[in-house]
Formats: sequence, C-alpha cells, structure tokens
Amino acid sequence: MLREAHGLFFNLSRSDEDLRRTEMYRAEATRKEAEAESGSLDDYLASLELRVSVEEGERVGVARAAQMTQKTNQFNLTTRRYTESDIARFIADPDSVVATFSVSDRFGDYGVTGLVIARIERASRQASLDTFLMSCRVLGRKVENAVMNWVADRLRREDLSQLSGEYLASAKNAQVADLLDRLGFQRLSADPRGARYQLALEAYADQATPSIEIAA
Repeated sequence: MLREAHGLFFNLSRSDEDLRRTEMYRAEATRKEAEAESGSLDDYLASLELRVSVEEGERVGVARAAQMTQKTNQFNLTTRRYTESDIARFIADPDSVVATFSVSDRFGDYGVTGLVIARIERASRQASLDTFLMSCRVLGRKVENAVMNWVADRLRREDLSQLSGEYLASAKNAQVADLLDRLGFQRLSADPRGARYQLALEAYADQATPSIEIAA
C-alpha cells in the first residue's frame, strides 16, 4: 500500500541508461578539457586513443541500427528510415553489407554511433552506398575516414571495383553535403536535391587516420 501510494518516490532510482548518460557527460567534459590543453587538433585526436569496433552482419544490434536510421539527421547522407524488419532483411541478404560502429577512447565509451549499409551487384562488380550515418557524439574526430577505409577494404574483399554513393539533401543534413567529396569520391552530378558519386575501389587510397585504431 505504501509503495502504491508513494510510487513516485520509489521510481526515483536512476536506471542503467541514466547512469550511462551521466558517465558519458562526465567523459565529454574531460575531453573538452583535454582539447583546450592540446596544441592542435591532430595532437588532441592522437591523445584520445580512439578505437572503432565493427559489428557486421548477424552481430549487428538490429534495434539500435533501426533506431539510428530513425533519429540521426545531421550526419546522414540519405536519411533513409528503416524498421527493425528492414534491417533484418538487409542482414539476411547475401548481397548486402550491414555494419555498425562502436567508438571509444581513453576517457570512455561513446556506444554504437555509426551505421553503413551497402548493396552489392556482383555481375557488374559494383556496390552502392545505401546508408552512411553517424551520431553527433563522434563528429569532429575523423571517424568517418576510418569507417570509409573499412568499407573500401570490405568491398574489395568481395572483388568489387566500383562504389556509387549519393547525398540526398534534407532540412538538417547540410553538413554532409560534401562528405563524399572529402572522402575521395568523384562527383558525377549535382542539383539542389543532392549529388551522385562514384569511387574506384581499386584506386582508393586509405584516408590518413593514424590516431584511430579500427577492429573488426
């Protein structure tokens, strides 16, 4: 009876997610202090000891992947929205590559913060980049460069030669309007709705990310 009458007080204990969020806020505050003390951006990034871990295929957390497509707007090339069933179908498709990316550094864990979906056309030795998104928590750390290095290597292992990509403009994703340009893609066409790109995988040179360790 007492618990029912005063349920509000019994619900004040923090959940695991609340505790995790508090830890992440504290870690970010420490990162900002380190950045202020660094002589340059490269020095700061090197000091973070960034690590990117890849979860591919059946190891992908379907719920988190779908959630990111629904909620990530700023760093999202196409803003395509997918359900958990959609993600599961991609994973089950042998002609799709689905991977999420977890990021951590010496101050703490950012969690699962990125998603890539690529569709493969084996007959033409080509692939298309359906989705490339990252959480704002890891922006400004060159994680996208390390991710594209992984994507290019992964597709080359499928004996593919070309990767097409596109930027579909939305109300909030202007910051990635030139992302594929910066990652070494050739721009084929552009208009106010977005742009289309092509990347020769065999000629692709890995983006320099010496401060980031990536592990599959």
